[in-house]
Amino acid sequence: LVRFVNPMPKDASVAELRRWLRWPWLLILTTCMAWGFATAWVLADPIYDNARTVVLFAGIAFATAAAHGFSMRRTFAIVTLVLLLLPAVGVLAFLRHDSTLAWVMLVYLGYLGLAVERSHREWSERFALDLQMRRQRDQFARLSRRDGLTGLANRMHFDHSLREAVSWAHSSASPLALLMCDVDHFKAVNDRFGHTEGDACLIAFSQRLQREFATADTLVARVGGEEFAVLLRGMTLDQAAERAESFRLSIESQSIATHKRQLPITISIGVAALTEATAGDVERLYQAADTALYRAKSEGRNRISVGGDERRRTTRE
Repeated sequence: LVRFVNPMPKDASVAELRRWLRWPWLLILTTCMAWGFATAWVLADPIYDNARTVVLFAGIAFATAAAHGFSMRRTFAIVTLVLLLLPAVGVLAFLRHDSTLAWVMLVYLGYLGLAVERSHREWSERFALDLQMRRQRDQFARLSRRDGLTGLANRMHFDHSLREAVSWAHSSASPLALLMCDVDHFKAVNDRFGHTEGDACLIAFSQRLQREFATADTLVARVGGEEFAVLLRGMTLDQAAERAESFRLSIESQSIATHKRQLPITISIGVAALTEATAGDVERLYQAADTALYRAKSEGRNRISVGGDERRRTTRE
């Protein structure tokens, strides 16, 4: 009845759910208290002697069920046991002078208390184990989608997202662009400063790339050693080329800062977008961006090249 009158709120916060749970718990406690005092009344009044055994067994049954059913809330379970059985123990001991039965009830109450403690401990251990397994599962899921060095999406996650994005763009007739970005002459950084510094350079560069394209409709991924991809939903070819050129200029003008030094680097970017010819074709979109990147590198690096377009945006002609 309480749940019908006051149903569980949808999309509620933890605090709101706790407030909502107070009403069912209050109803249960009130019911237990009412049954406990009703039992005491029946035991105290000789007119109900014929119902004495039935009432006692019913109270014991309710208490046993409460001990097992509410063990996850240890304090609450103990309170329900006390409300159900202690009034009967008091009547048996002081009004009916049936100390033997009172002691039996009291011992059983203690046994139920121990059962609650044991059940609560077992439930807590299972809950902690389940929580740990869920966290490990979530961690493994994150690791399976993330590059271990930079924290960006990895190649597997990128491939899956690219297929989804192409399908979405095709079905909704929305623009979709792809940038393929390569750090120019990155091998020279490793050869001169070592792989540790090279890794620091990639991490710092990936952070710059993530900040530049940090929107809900964007996916930034590391798809190779020093090769990165940026998936831009809702962006046309010209818009993507402008963003790419802006980022290229910022990298050229501001060195990459690692813990030890400032590393002046440049980048080459290939830009492609879905067209009527490539709509719904994942491979052709990726190939167009990759070909544009290769063209930018072959023409001298530190420039962008637009796939499927003879225009070139570069630092020098």
